[in-house]
Amino acid sequence: QGNIRVVCRLRPMSDREKKTGTTPAVSASSERREVLVTKMVSGGTRQVRSSFHFDEVLTSFSTQGEVFTQTLDPLVDEVLSGYEATCFAYGQTGTGKTYTMEGDLSDEASRG
Repeated sequence: QGNIRVVCRLRPMSDREKKTGTTPAVSASSERREVLVTKMVSGGTRQVRSSFHFDEVLTSFSTQGEVFTQTLDPLVDEVLSGYEATCFAYGQTGTGKTYTMEGDLSDEASRG
């Protein structure tokens, strides 16, 4: 591993998104460490897919435990060994940064 790792985590769809029938525009593969973004162009008559690769990819089905194991656990080990470490969450408003860091506080199994 290098000094900087970039991890992408797709958050689960919200209840509001599920109720309104929102179709996900993003899919992910942890095995391929790939995120696929699909968008409609030409007035909604054609789909364009873009592929992005990361050091790790966590899907909307990843548990909070998996998120911790893949992202923060290695940093904790480094800090306990005397090194400095930083975790930086970046993204647009509503994309899941708080969910990734805290999880669902009302559900013990889903807490961050």
